[in-house]
Amino acid sequence: MICVMQLASKRIYKLQKRHFAFIYFVLFVVFCLNVHLKFLDFCEFLMQDRYILKVLKNYEKSKNNKNYYVLHLAYKDVIIYTTTKQKINSNKISINFAAKNKLDFYDYLKARFYLPSYKIQEEKQEDEKALISYFKKQHSDKKMQEFYLALFFAKPISNELRTDVNYYGIAHLLAISGYHLGLIYSILFFTLMYFYKYLQKRFFPYRSIHLDLAIVIFIFLFFYFILIGQVASFFVLL
Repeated sequence: MICVMQLASKRIYKLQKRHFAFIYFVLFVVFCLNVHLKFLDFCEFLMQDRYILKVLKNYEKSKNNKNYYVLHLAYKDVIIYTTTKQKINSNKISINFAAKNKLDFYDYLKARFYLPSYKIQEEKQEDEKALISYFKKQHSDKKMQEFYLALFFAKPISNELRTDVNYYGIAHLLAISGYHLGLIYSILFFTLMYFYKYLQKRFFPYRSIHLDLAIVIFIFLFFYFILIGQVASFFVLL
């Protein structure tokens, strides 16, 4: 009996070892595929002469008694920093980048890098999404608009508001993080739980409330991620 158990345990161990090896192989293939796709994006980026990009952040800075504007621009899932002396009022611009030959693939993989720019022109203002516009109209004060848009939709804030939230020690609340995801998950779970239990008792008592609601909530979080865009902290957590 003991020998049979030992043989069975050895077979199970070998099967588990093969399964883990297969999983590691699949993960390695996925990783290589992602790197390859990223390299194709990198080559496409270098081949372009002029870019039409969305302005994520636009704020004024001062150095050595000289004022300039810092722009955070979105290219696919990459954020490009650049500076300009002209004030940009639109959230969409056309731009040329200089010194692209100094940009290497490793910097592009980090998804955040600086490039000097020239020939910046404003494009037609890109309309905000209906839900974001609705929340924005609920507040007449500009600073409160920035605060709630940053809190719920990860929108950039002005330096003035950033100074205020740093002073009160609540800057971490404005970054979409695990705290936000946990709060959203908890609210949705305990809200949907009562409706689910009612249906579960009548139609499907064999189902798991935790599994089913987790699937529904993660689908909601996926669409929430699409709404707020490429937010690094949110993307890493997913």
